[in-house]
Order: sequence, then C-alpha cells, then structure tokens
Amino acid sequence: MAVEQMAQHYGWLIPLIPALPALAAVIGLVCGGLFLHRRTPVLTIGAMAVSTLIAWFAVFLPVVGSWWSGGGEHAFSWSHSWRFFQAGGQWVSIGVVVDHLTAAMLAMVTLLVLLIEIYAVGYMASDELFSRFHAEVSLFAAGMLGLVVANNYLTLLVSWEIMGLCSYLLIGFWYFKDSARKAAKKAFIVTRLGDLGMLVGIIIAFWGSGSFEFDTIFTWAKSAPAVLVVLTALGLFCGSVGKSAQFPLHVWLPDAMEGPTPVSALIHAATMVSAGVYLVARSYPLFYGMDGHLEAEILGFVVAPLKVVAWIGGFTALFAATIAVVQSDIKKVLAYSTVSQLGYMFLGLGVGGYTAACFHLLTHAFFKALLFLGSGSVIHAVEHAMHHEHVHEDPQNMANMGGLAKKMPRTYWTFLIGTLALAGIFPFSGFFSKDEIVLEVLFGAHRNPTLGAMALVAAFLTAFYMSRLMFLTFYGTPRLPQVWEHTEDSPKTMTTPLLVIAVFAALAGLPALPALLSAMGIGAGHNLFHGFINLGALAGYGVTEAPPLPVNLGLAGLATLLAVSGIGLGWVLYGTRVGAAVRDTAHRTAAIERVLDVPRRLYYMNELLYGLLVTPMFWAVRLCNEIDRRVIDMTVNLVGWLSVALSTVGRWFDQNVVDLLVNVVGAGSKGTAEIGKFLQTGRVQNYAMIGVAGLVIVMMVVLKLLGGA
Repeated sequence: MAVEQMAQHYGWLIPLIPALPALAAVIGLVCGGLFLHRRTPVLTIGAMAVSTLIAWFAVFLPVVGSWWSGGGEHAFSWSHSWRFFQAGGQWVSIGVVVDHLTAAMLAMVTLLVLLIEIYAVGYMASDELFSRFHAEVSLFAAGMLGLVVANNYLTLLVSWEIMGLCSYLLIGFWYFKDSARKAAKKAFIVTRLGDLGMLVGIIIAFWGSGSFEFDTIFTWAKSAPAVLVVLTALGLFCGSVGKSAQFPLHVWLPDAMEGPTPVSALIHAATMVSAGVYLVARSYPLFYGMDGHLEAEILGFVVAPLKVVAWIGGFTALFAATIAVVQSDIKKVLAYSTVSQLGYMFLGLGVGGYTAACFHLLTHAFFKALLFLGSGSVIHAVEHAMHHEHVHEDPQNMANMGGLAKKMPRTYWTFLIGTLALAGIFPFSGFFSKDEIVLEVLFGAHRNPTLGAMALVAAFLTAFYMSRLMFLTFYGTPRLPQVWEHTEDSPKTMTTPLLVIAVFAALAGLPALPALLSAMGIGAGHNLFHGFINLGALAGYGVTEAPPLPVNLGLAGLATLLAVSGIGLGWVLYGTRVGAAVRDTAHRTAAIERVLDVPRRLYYMNELLYGLLVTPMFWAVRLCNEIDRRVIDMTVNLVGWLSVALSTVGRWFDQNVVDLLVNVVGAGSKGTAEIGKFLQTGRVQNYAMIGVAGLVIVMMVVLKLLGGA
C-alpha cells in the first residue's frame, strides 16, 4: 500500500504508537498494586507489541516501499495537527509527523523497547516493585515515541520532560540505596540545566515565527536575522548536550548505572540519550542554515552552530573513551562508551554528515542495547552465584569475574557480536556506520583533519577498552573460583531478546555494503541508507547534502587496523602473562599510577562542576538564608514587636484613661439619677413646694445680684 494511502486512511494510527504505552503505564501504576500485581507486564508488553506492529507495518515498511518504488529519490513527509488550546487569540496545536527519519526511529525504538521489556520480566522477577517497574518503563517508552512522532516543539518538549521524569524514577528505582537516590537527583538536575537552554531556544523560535510547528519555524529561519536563528539552535543544542550526556554535562550518565540494567539499556541505547541526537537531526535547518554556512556574531565572537556541535561531539568522543579505558565496573565502561559514541554522532552532524550520524544512531542503538543487556545477564548470574556462596563482593566489578565464556555461552556469543560491532570490525554494523562518520569528517564538505584524528584515536581506544572488558569478564582464569563454579547462564526470557538484538547488531550495517563492494570494483551499488534517509523533505529550507562520498578503502583499512590494534593491545595486556607483569609493574610505579588516576577520577569533572556550579549555588542559598534571617526576619520581627508594644500601650490607655472617664461619667449619671429619683414622687404638694422653694431661691439670687450692682 502506498504511503499516501496510509496517511489518508490510517493516519489516526500514528498517535496510538505513543498513546498505547502511556495508557498501559497509567493502568499499571493505578492498578498494579490493586489486582494486576505480576500481571502488569502482560499489559505493558502487549501495548508495546501493538505499537511495534503499527510502527513497522503502518509506517516503516510502507515508507521503505514508497522510497524503493521512487528509485531512491522520492522523499515522503506527512504531518497532521490538532488544535489544543487558545492563548492570546492564537491557537496552539499538537500534532504528528511521518517522514523517513521518523519511520527509521520508530522501527528501532519500538522493537528495542519491546525486547527490553521482555528481558526485564526475567531480570526483575524477584523484585518486590516488579509491577511499578514495568509501568514506569512503559511511560518512558511513551515519552520517547511521542518525541519521535511530534511535529512541533511543544509536543516534543512535553515528551522530552516525560522522559526526564521517568529517568529520575527509574535511575532511583531502588530508592532504599543512598547512591541510587543521589544518582537520580544528579541526573534530574544536570539534565535540567540543558533543558533550560532548550526552553530559551523554543521561546525565541516561537517569538520570531509565532508558531511551535517545525515547518513554520524552519520557514521563518530562512529569512530571520542570523543571530536569532543561531541562538535558537544553540538553545536546542543545550538540551541535547544535557540529554545526550555531552561534555560538560556528561557527569550524570555514568552514575545512572545505579538503576536496574534494563533501565541502563533504555537510557543508553534506544531512548533517552539518543533523543538529543534526534533533536539536532530533526532541527537540522536551524543549525545548517542556507547551504551550511549559518553563523552570527555574539558577544564579539563569530559562532557557527555546526562547528559548535562538531567540536563538542569530537572532543566528547575522545574524552569519554579515555575514561572508559580505566573503569573497573562493567556497566560504567559501557556508559562512557555510550558518551563517546554519542559524541561521534554529534561530530557527524556537525560536519554535515547528516545521514552518517543518523545511520550510526540506529546501529549503535542495537549493539549498545545488546551490550548493556548482556552485562545485565552477567551481573545477574554472578550476583546469584555470590549469594549462593555467601561472597560479599561487587558483582559488577570485572576484577571479580573471568572465564565466564564457558559458563554463559549464550550471553558470551551475543556479547561478542556487540563488542565486534562497537569496535568497528567488518562485517558488523559499527564498521559501516562509524566509518561513514570518519569519512565525512576527513573528506566531506566541512572536513576537519584535527577532528578526524580525534575520531580515529577514539576508535582505537574503543576497540581497546572493549577488548579489555572481554578478557577481564569472559576469558582467562576465574578470580573467584567458588563463584565461577555456581555461575549459570541467564534464563531464556533474558537470553532470547539478546539473540534477536544480536541479529540486528550484526546486520544493521548491511545497507552500506553495496557501496563498499562498489569501491572494491564489485557492482555499482551505493549506501542504501544514505538514499533512504535523504534530505528531500528539508531541501526547501536550504539543507542540501552533497552526493554520498565513495568509500575510501584506505581509510576503511586504517580504521580496521586501528580497531585490530586496539583489540591486540587489550589481549596483550589482559590476556597474557607478559601483560599481567606489565600491568603489575605499572601499578607499582607511582608516576604511572598518578597519570592513570586522572581519568579514574574522571578528570576531576565532578569536583570542577561542583566548584563552579554547586558551591556558588550553596553560597547563594546561604546568602539568601542570611538575608532572610538577618534582614527580612529582623524587619518582620521589629514590626511585630512594635505592633505588640503599641497594642500594649493602647490597652493600658484604654483601661486606665478611656475606661476611667467612661466610668466617671457613668457614676456621675448614676448619682444624679439617684438624687433625681427622690424628686420624682408623683405628689402635687411636693412639686408645688419645690417650685415655690426654687422661685424663692431665684428671687434671692436676683435681689443679691441687683443689690450688689
């Protein structure tokens, strides 16, 4: 069925994609503790399954078919809005959009969330808060899906904040742990810093265009003052930096490992962190401008949004990779790996490699979800074995593992596929998508050799730290033999999703295979994803992408050599006796330990941000407290004291003066009345006598006065 027919007849299905998980979440939260209990996943997984079917069969596959029938040049875009409320005489609308980017994102997000929820049934089976967990995950998924289908920044912002709330709830899910509570609070506060900039950017865009809708804002940006467009783009990018954990707001993401492992897979693969990359990709006309040369002078500096995105992304890719190299917690290695890979995506977007960045966004989601779920399987098995043997060690520390490949074959093989994909080994997906970004950085329209070198070094480090992880976890001699003996592979509810995701992690890069074969002289193919995710819908806003760069076999060979070298170095240092001796010598060398301690301490970024942001904030709070206590409270107390004093004086005056006068007048009146009552006898003789006496007195007074005169 043509996509146009789908849009015309089945467009009403699109809002159901986020609405069904949202409804399931509400029912699960309300009824989970009443009667659903452990049946809550039936509801949430069922809703997610229906959303997945709609996303794949009503959106993704029809869009693919439409593009394919159009010969690779036909770009489809459909949007519909509904009036929401009226403010200031203007209607504010909510709406949905379906285009090639939406279709690809919906296919990836729905499938991964569905598999992660199935995995969580086994992983969280013994947890008392089982029902609440699945309800909150469903709400999290609804937020991400709502963000993907939104056609305006208002709907996007609401969905964005739903994810922020759910990440807070899920990172701190085990709230009885102090570390989980602190991690949840840290994630919420740090991401809010970025969201503040995002809100400013949306306000500027609405003020300039009079609308929240993408199309209207992108049209306004074509003729708007460059400084307003640049400020809007930078504001939106602030939100992306916070959500996608880019330098310097990356500090929250490794601490987010305090949440259950399915949460880590959601946050670091399919949903939250990829939302920042998606926001920049969706808002690309605001960063790109006309022909990719948007810039404006701000505070004496010429600022180009694309360059800001590229340098932040490139630096973060290398910076986070160096930290991942020295981590001992298996999940934190993967967390910093995620920060690094997201940096790659922003680097690709910043140098104009729109399709390369989107390609890596999708492939990374699959192999990183696979790695996180695989690490969860390892942790789950090791933790149960430790409990069985009454061993009180950290089940996430790779120093307590080793030799697990024999004990956990299903987890091991799927984890190996994810590792090879992340390291960029042919023919796994990461090889194709990462090389696309490096190709754009070194040979694209906005090429930058410095950033290209940083990307290649980060690629080498990526292969090294993943090789290190594999040798410490799955190979070698078990460090805790009694635990190793009782370690068993995870149940099928956990390993089956791993097998499905492993297929996508291995094969998701194959759309780029025809281009590689063409460079080798086999056929005349091209990167199919490059054709599918084309920018036809954005061409009207000035966004144009050069024809796909041909695959550079020399660069592909160099990237592969670096990856193999990284794996080889990991094998030497962590898989051989010589490497063990080298590491032992290094650990006993004070100078080397001091150097390694810097990335172990995360380059003191937590302390730096604490000093730059938290400490001044505390000072400001203390200053406000002193002002409140010593000025405002003192003033209020003084006014109160004066009021009490005046009231006391008034009471004394009322009691001792006013009341006295009133009492005197009253007593006088009473005395006069007492005298007067004797005069009122009712006898005429008495009245006549009084009258005569009064007359005599008056005459005597008059005679006295006359005689005196």
